[in-house]
Amino acid sequence: MNNITPINIYTEKNSAISYKSYEVETNMLNNVSEKDIKRRLNNDAKKLYFPPNREYIDSILDKKTGMSVVAIKDTHTNKVTIGFKGTNIGSGNTSDMIKDVGADINIDLSLLDAQDSYFNETNKFINKIKKDYEIEAFTGHSKGGRDATDLAIEHGITTANASLEYIYVKSMN
Repeated sequence: MNNITPINIYTEKNSAISYKSYEVETNMLNNVSEKDIKRRLNNDAKKLYFPPNREYIDSILDKKTGMSVVAIKDTHTNKVTIGFKGTNIGSGNTSDMIKDVGADINIDLSLLDAQDSYFNETNKFINKIKKDYEIEAFTGHSKGGRDATDLAIEHGITTANASLEYIYVKSMN
């Protein structure tokens, strides 16, 4: 598992969701059931290890590409934030780490955009969530921030905590 500074009830919500996206992916890679993932995340909120009023809705791991995201609902507004995990070298899963690094290389070479097949399953997941909830924001760290930004533009969603320097550099060329 990643050794990132733990989060708590005072952690800004988008940062907390981004952080938890790594944990959710690692659980999915270890074949933890969706029911147990939901129970763990919701228990974290009760134990003050996660900002209050947050509830796990759903997640996806595309084992073909290594792409994974988690949908977390604000129980006060009923709006969902989708967290994109970044390069997860702490997952302990060599195949997933290789896929993440490969995606990083494709990003660096400008070979990926929101229409790329790399995002097919994620786009389906986002559209599924949109049917039942208003999506408030996309968030992510590192590669996840870049993925969040690309897909936020595609879906007309606000982006929070994403790596925006990539867009700035790309727009300068």
